[in-house]
Amino acid sequence: MNLQTKKIVTGKGLRTPALAPLRACRRWLIRQAWSCKQAFGDWYWNGFVEHLAMPSTLRMWLLKRNPRLSIPDGTLVQSGCYFESNPISFGRGVYVNKRVQFYGEAEIRLGENVAVGFDTVFTTTTHLGKFEDHRAAGGEEHPIRIGDGTWIAARVTVLPGTIIGRGCIVAAGAVVRGECQPNGLYAGVPAKRIRDLPTGALARRPGFDSECAVEK
Repeated sequence: MNLQTKKIVTGKGLRTPALAPLRACRRWLIRQAWSCKQAFGDWYWNGFVEHLAMPSTLRMWLLKRNPRLSIPDGTLVQSGCYFESNPISFGRGVYVNKRVQFYGEAEIRLGENVAVGFDTVFTTTTHLGKFEDHRAAGGEEHPIRIGDGTWIAARVTVLPGTIIGRGCIVAAGAVVRGECQPNGLYAGVPAKRIRDLPTGALARRPGFDSECAVEK
């Protein structure tokens, strides 16, 4: 097979106008195939696996096979959650309530025995906001870290770059950004430290959970 025949068969090296529509069609098909793959993955993990009717045991078995997630034994994720971030790492004993959402491309890491209330949102994506004609232009990604034993109540928003120390409580509806020092109760918009929480032997006595209930 000579060079010219090979070009005709493979289409490589040819610059004739007749092949331009074919190349454009090929590029379009590749884009559509990639888009369909992403849409199917989104539906499978966030629609099918996280469906309300999915048994929790089967849901956890499937979620452990999600390449974006790192889930050890002893972790429970309820239905309706949405996973977009990559990667997401859960420690042992993590509990994630219904409809919790994880957005962005930077890592989100939850330590051991972290509890997350329903409708909470974690997002690692923000925008520069410096362009007058387009404030949302220019995205940035910052990871999120949640320390061991922390309780995040319902409908909390955790913004990019947040670091919450171990043993904290974040009150319902709070918006958290920056660093929260360990063993504190945080509440408000933006979240501020309201008071210190018991530590050591005092924090492990019976009835501790009810005495440290979040008041809103």
